[in-house]
Parts: sequence; structure tokens; C-alpha cells
Amino acid sequence: MTSDPSVNIPVESDSLSAQIASALSRHPALYYSTKLENSHIPAHRDMKSFFGDPFTDTFNACNVALFDSIREMIRYEKSLSVWSAIVTDIDSEVVRNTLIMDYIYPVFRFLSDIPNVFKDQLVRACVKLATISKGDYSLVLINTVKDGAPRCNWFKKLQNSCSDSALGNQLIAIINEDLFEHPDAKHFRELHGHSAHDLTPTLVSGVNQGYSVGDAVSFQAYTPPIDLPNELAIIDRHRLRIQNAYALFGNYATELQRNYKSLLTTRSANEYLLV
Repeated sequence: MTSDPSVNIPVESDSLSAQIASALSRHPALYYSTKLENSHIPAHRDMKSFFGDPFTDTFNACNVALFDSIREMIRYEKSLSVWSAIVTDIDSEVVRNTLIMDYIYPVFRFLSDIPNVFKDQLVRACVKLATISKGDYSLVLINTVKDGAPRCNWFKKLQNSCSDSALGNQLIAIINEDLFEHPDAKHFRELHGHSAHDLTPTLVSGVNQGYSVGDAVSFQAYTPPIDLPNELAIIDRHRLRIQNAYALFGNYATELQRNYKSLLTTRSANEYLLV
């Protein structure tokens, strides 16, 4: 895209762009010196096998996806916390709102979806590994879209597939209580629902909306702008729950791998006896 020199650009835009550039230049130094509490979480190591097998391949793929979600959550929470401090010091409403809508709000929208993404990733990972460990490979390459295949009820399968061990039941409880039913988890689902399907406030503007509930009966409702410092506090609390779930997932996967190896050994011995 090229600029048209014939277009008359207000002189004030030079000042605005300079102030935006000045604010942007502050972010990297503050970002790289900022540390989030309890944000150091090592990734689970890839599982190794002499030959490719469904369990190892599925774990490694799911593990990368889960850890990437946590890493993104940490990165963007830290970035937003720095931006929150920067915009607080800006007096100009125009500069502040421009920064928020162009550089902060898109990151916030992406970050607020991560808790739901992680929850779904974790449920699918647990179900797939649990079924594989029992010798059922039907969910390894499941495609719920191709050829109109029915959607898989992953939450129902979670209860059916993972409730036969203490670690499995512990993960089910964490998923249900911390990642689904907890008020902070519900908050992120509501943010996603409103932003994707409804008229929704932003970080700088609220929403006025009229409702009609019957003949000649209506009322106005106002939703204030999203409060970034409050959102960051919720994100920080929920990140710790997600990190805890990821740590437990590694223990559960190790247990399932032992079960899977035992299953393969038993199968091999039975096949030897049949020869």
C-alpha cells in the first residue's frame, strides 16, 4: 500500500504518530525486564520410541500444542501488563485510545481465547491417550468435519475413558472445576461468546443497547468498557490453574504410557503363544 501525496494530511497527525512511536519504543525494554510470578514451567519432554507408534506420536503432538498455549498466555499477559502501565502515563486521550485499539485490544482478544483453547486441547489429549492405552485407535485421526462426520462429544468421552485411575479422575476434576465451572473460566467463555456473536464493549468504549420485552415496554442497558487491569488479574489467576493442569497431564500421560507398554507386551506374548 502506498500513500497518495495529493491527500491533505492534518499537521496534527505528525504529532500523533510521533507520540505513538514514542510509546511503542518504551515497550520492548519494559517487556524484557518484566517477570511474571510463577511463570517458569518446563515443557514435558517428548516421548521416544524405536519405531513410530500412535501413543508416542499423539502425546508429542498434544504436548507441543498444550505448552504453546501456556507459552502464548505468559507472553501476552506480560505484554499487556507492560502496555497497561504505559498507557496509564499517557495524558492524551487520542493517543491512549489509538494505542489501545491498534496495539493492545487485538492482543487482549487473542489472549482471552487461550483458556478455552487450552481446555479443549487438554480434553482431547487425555481422551486420545487414554483410548490408545487400551488398544483403541479410533480417535487418533478423527476428523469431525470431513464428509459430514458427526461431532465427537469429547467431554462425555473424557468421563468414560479417563475415570478408571486416580490421576485420570484428578484431571477430570480439574478440567470440570477449574477450567470449566470456575467463575474465571466462565468469564473467558462469555468474553468469547460476546465478542464473536454479540455487540460487545472494547477496552475504550462501552455499549448502549435497547431491549423490548413486550408491547410498549423497553429499557436501555449500558455495558461499561472492559477494565484491562481487572482482566489481567483474572488472567493471572487462571494461568496458574492452567499450568497446574498441564503439570498433572504429564504425570497422567506417563501412567498411560506404562499401561500401553504393558498392553503391547501382553499382546506380543499372546501372539507368540498362538504361533
